[in-house]
Amino acid sequence: MIAVWCFAAFWNLISSPVVFVLPREIARDGNYVALLAFVFPLAGVGILIWAIRSTIQWRKFGNSTFELASVPGVIGGSLGGVILMGRHIRPEGGFYVKLSCVNRVTTGSGDNESTTEHILWESEQQLDRELLGSDPSRSAIPVYFQIPYTCAETHSEPSDNNIVWRLEARAEVPGVDYEAVFEAPVFKTEQSSEQPAAQDDPLAPYRSKETALPSLEPVGIFQRPTASGGMEFEFPAWRSTLWSLSVLTIGMVLGIGVFFMYRAGAPVVVPIMCALFALLLT
Repeated sequence: MIAVWCFAAFWNLISSPVVFVLPREIARDGNYVALLAFVFPLAGVGILIWAIRSTIQWRKFGNSTFELASVPGVIGGSLGGVILMGRHIRPEGGFYVKLSCVNRVTTGSGDNESTTEHILWESEQQLDRELLGSDPSRSAIPVYFQIPYTCAETHSEPSDNNIVWRLEARAEVPGVDYEAVFEAPVFKTEQSSEQPAAQDDPLAPYRSKETALPSLEPVGIFQRPTASGGMEFEFPAWRSTLWSLSVLTIGMVLGIGVFFMYRAGAPVVVPIMCALFALLLT
């Protein structure tokens, strides 16, 4: 939330001069093409809305913490615990909890540095209810995942190639939805086993019953079962043709506007900013 507010303040501080300078430029020179530069203050309004939404989310749900049943989580064993939030919620669709093993790779350096993430393993659960249903002041989401022996350990030391175990929880409620993300330590220990002993699922009383997946073909997504018992989803290219063409058209129109801004003698910073934004959209 604090980071979003800082970004919103920085963006609006940089783009706000457009609101005061352009009207005078347009009134003096009749350069109406320069109106395209107002896209940056409008983007600032969007970022401000994002910051306000983050604040509402924090005030609505309070702080969330993840308490592990044992430290660390065990590869070839399990990761268990409870997510505690500072408010009580009762979502109609239940709680979704996902554990992911993420390979975070950093390439380049300085201005050319970039970071990409690859999901090596993940598992998701849906829970109908939480642990403290009778407590009106807070909620507690139980967490339990079996982790295969073949998974990689946490590696978060300063490096270009790290392994991070990420726990995510979310719930759909009226207004702003609940979302929380944690990083958990997961290692091979003396309790690790290539073939863990079978045991009852401790979350069975809280877990949703499996239901048939709705058809996604109306939105251009195809699904089919695999031989191993999983489910394969295909997202074809151009499934959102109207959206793709709309963004491309806006980018090209803005790019053409940059040429006319330059010819009309607009302040040099305006066509440069518009050109960068047009390139991003295109």
